[in-house]
Amino acid sequence: VDTFFPAIKWWLFTQEVEADKGALWYVPGSALVIDKYLDWVYSQTIQIAEGHEQRKDHIEGSFRASLEDLEAMGYGKPEAMTAAIPGTLIIGNVAGFHRRGDTVEPVVRNALHGSIRLDDPFTF
Repeated sequence: VDTFFPAIKWWLFTQEVEADKGALWYVPGSALVIDKYLDWVYSQTIQIAEGHEQRKDHIEGSFRASLEDLEAMGYGKPEAMTAAIPGTLIIGNVAGFHRRGDTVEPVVRNALHGSIRLDDPFTF
């Protein structure tokens, strides 16, 4: 997750993107804030504060969830957001769990990318 508040990122893919060639993976419904998610975020912040940070890029702000974490929170599994044709536009709320997918070989994923964030997420 990038943030604790709704934030939009978009990708306009200029070429085909397959699931095993760096596609965006997203966990449907994971932008919905539920009690189990809030408990998980709290536990992550405590681990970081106590120096038990264990996941890649965690200390820099992005919380990384394992498949076991997602299951414990009641979210589904990540799904590949592929681009079957050039010009495919994908828009996602990056307050939900997402990541660039793995590849079977080195891949350059060409895309135009942008984001929209609130200046003050506490006043909508």
